[in-house]
Amino acid sequence: MPFAFKVPTPEEVEARRRQVDGASAAAAGVAAFRSLNAGPQVQPQPPPPPPPPPPGGAVAAATSAKAHLRDGGPVAAPPPPQQPAPAAVVAPLPAPAHGPVTAAAAGQLGPARVLPQARPAVMALQGLAPDTAGPAGAPRRAAANKVIVNQNQRGNAVLRAIRSVAWEYGDIAADYQVGQTTGVLFLSLKYHRLKPEYIYERMKGLQHLYLLRVILVIVDIDDYQPTIRELTKATIVAGFTLFMSWSAEEAGKYLETFKAFEHKPPDLIQEKVDGDYMSKLVDCLTQVKSVTKTDVMTLSSTFGSFKRIAEATPEELS
Repeated sequence: MPFAFKVPTPEEVEARRRQVDGASAAAAGVAAFRSLNAGPQVQPQPPPPPPPPPPGGAVAAATSAKAHLRDGGPVAAPPPPQQPAPAAVVAPLPAPAHGPVTAAAAGQLGPARVLPQARPAVMALQGLAPDTAGPAGAPRRAAANKVIVNQNQRGNAVLRAIRSVAWEYGDIAADYQVGQTTGVLFLSLKYHRLKPEYIYERMKGLQHLYLLRVILVIVDIDDYQPTIRELTKATIVAGFTLFMSWSAEEAGKYLETFKAFEHKPPDLIQEKVDGDYMSKLVDCLTQVKSVTKTDVMTLSSTFGSFKRIAEATPEELS
């Protein structure tokens, strides 16, 4: 069957052109509507004008279409013009309503909160001392000017004898804490005879807590020499210092003295020796228990110098 081709009339060609122009105008309107919704920053570009019809009018257009169909291709409407995509405009972020934070505004926000675990480090940086003690037996800064007393010493008559320094109860390992690194254990010899293991258990618990560890003994029994000998040996082995008192008042004075001399230099309680030759000679020779100051004066007048005294024979010294 032969292919039938109908040549479009000029009216049909004109109607098709108007249809294409209408589609282009609709696309331009949609693009303009979108750009208006996106913001007034970007103005839509006007659509390009439609391509002019081929020269020769409607007859030339029909002839061109007929030749195209004869070659086997369909008649296609020209594609609508491509509209450029509107450029995205990024608006700057709005500034905060309160403006930049100044020093005055920061002061109105109140003091900064410090976490509990960070408070000791912050206080150390500020030069402040913590108000609580560490482990049992550790120094307590808040009560540095007081004698800290263990709760187990309530009712002890020694407490009534502590008058020249302040004291308070605290959670410590020793019976009395009289310095940042000094702990004292109190012992009654009468109680020691009943429970001899008590003091040794307390000494073990105090072994690594203080640099200076003292045992203050109150002698309240008659035959005390064997017990004191035993305690002296135990304190030397364990690194303790033994002090003996014969009354509660004397024990209280010891505690007051420990606290009062906490920061004193050691030479404050040492014997003062004059710088002259005879004073030094007396101090040196009297270190021998049986030699007195009178003996030193006799030896000095007899031999004249320490060198001759040292070189003398036993017969000459007698």
